Amino acid sequence: MPLATPVRPDGLADFLEVRERLLAIAHRIAGRHVDAEDIVQEAWLRWQRVDRSLVNSPPAFLSLTTSRLAISAIRSARYRSSVAPGDWLENVPARGDGPARLAERADDVRAAIEVVATVLTPCEQVTYLLREAFGLPYRQIGAALGRTEPHARQLAYRARLRLAAPRGSTPSTGTPAHRARLLSAFVAAARTGDTAALVALAG
Repeated sequence: MPLATPVRPDGLADFLEVRERLLAIAHRIAGRHVDAEDIVQEAWLRWQRVDRSLVNSPPAFLSLTTSRLAISAIRSARYRSSVAPGDWLENVPARGDGPARLAERADDVRAAIEVVATVLTPCEQVTYLLREAFGLPYRQIGAALGRTEPHARQLAYRARLRLAAPRGSTPSTGTPAHRARLLSAFVAAARTGDTAALVALAG
């Protein structure tokens, strides 16, 4: 009697087709291979739970999901045993923190900003941070940048696509001086709520 062919989990073929690409995305953002493996595993679990009949492009969906999970890992410092999970803003150095805690929190924020500043254009950087870190509505972001609400949405969408793109497919942007200014403006905005200096970096 012939052996039955093992039945693959639904959606596995689509996932395996882009798995190496997903690992590259996660590794570029998270910085460590072991973290990238965990992130891609989580992306697989998300893929199993989603209604795939509503997904027009499995590669695009999986790439965006992996990118968001990787950025979330940086934001929450999930893989740093010395730092409790939390939002980016929770990791912004506070005046009352001791020297060690200041260093830990600053390192978490710096790692996230480094990814954003390296991959995105200045306008995309500011749009993405205002939306993802501060949760501002697109209408307000557009007004701050002197653009329409649909344009602000497009900038945020383009930023997410760039972050999800395979390594090397998008040019590195920004100088070390610009990245330092972006980090400083972001931290200041998180502490005070005043995003003017951050918006000014959009160019």
